[in-house]
Amino acid sequence: RRAACMRSTFFVRQLLHQKEGETIARVVSRCREAEYRVWVKAMTGRYPVQTYLHRVKLVSSPNCPFCPGVRETLTHFACICPQFREARTAAHNRVRKTICTFLTKLLSKQWTIYEETPMSQTGLRLELVSAACMEAAGRPLPDHHAELVSVDR
Repeated sequence: RRAACMRSTFFVRQLLHQKEGETIARVVSRCREAEYRVWVKAMTGRYPVQTYLHRVKLVSSPNCPFCPGVRETLTHFACICPQFREARTAAHNRVRKTICTFLTKLLSKQWTIYEETPMSQTGLRLELVSAACMEAAGRPLPDHHAELVSVDR
């Protein structure tokens, strides 16, 4: 952390030197080296997604290899791309469990922690439905999903 704070990059000026960045700075300083490199790449716009690789001329297209016609940004890769949905869900569940465990240890017994029931314990199953089915139910697709789906009419 000390070395990072001595640097004068945009990331350091805008985050680590600001009061709001203290929490993130503490988290980053506790990371293993490989995790630290991921943080730095993500925060400086150098995470190796297609848009960055295209900008540095290592690939011919900035588009996601799994979503035709959609630019692969870090946001798309980490939050939207259906190819990585299960990995995002697993990561979410690990973070949720870590936070709940921490809060349970930290809070007094007068507090009750309510958390979501994992989907696997509900007996419910999610299945893909067609765009036409969504529209028939009065639930149109969000704009950012429209180009990914071929409507079967």
